[in-house]
Amino acid sequence: MSILERLSSSRGERGNVADIALAEELSQRPNTTAIRELVEHLNVRDRRLQSDCMKTLYEIGERAPELIAEYVKDFASHLASKNPRMIWGAMCALDGCASANPNGVYAHLDAIVKAAEGESVIARDHCVNILAKLTNAGHAKKCFPILLEIIRHAPINQLPAYCERAATAVPEKENGALAALINLRLAEVEQKPKRVRMERVLRKLS
Repeated sequence: MSILERLSSSRGERGNVADIALAEELSQRPNTTAIRELVEHLNVRDRRLQSDCMKTLYEIGERAPELIAEYVKDFASHLASKNPRMIWGAMCALDGCASANPNGVYAHLDAIVKAAEGESVIARDHCVNILAKLTNAGHAKKCFPILLEIIRHAPINQLPAYCERAATAVPEKENGALAALINLRLAEVEQKPKRVRMERVLRKLS
């Protein structure tokens, strides 16, 4: 049986239950041939099949990023897709790849940042994760200033999470810059739970 026959769309399912189950199986019992077949079908015309393949691959990436790390270029090629689901799916996959192949992901940084400039909160969330991982992997000089700029303009709803993520990667010499920016944005935050989270980050930075 082709691995494609086990995807949700092939089974006539509306959701992604089968895709997630397949990802869990391939993460626990790796099958490089099956994973390669999923990657090869990211470019088919059938949008549902495309999405199922991408969904399965990024779910694998969340569980075992090393299994999809060699396909960074394939994922990055979808960052300018006309299909929004493929864009944020690619961002999810690259987020996973950044743990196992940071240099490969860094090569596509400009395209990743551009993809996060749209309205997709999912794409922006994963961009923040990628920037933090790349900062920790030795690319702080270029990545951390971009992360600060995202925090500077982030919507209030996402702001605490982005501050928390940045704090896990902040270079020592940038502690003051991050703290100053959080203090600046804190003045805009009215909801107590969000303020508490940001104040907690400030205490860690002090």
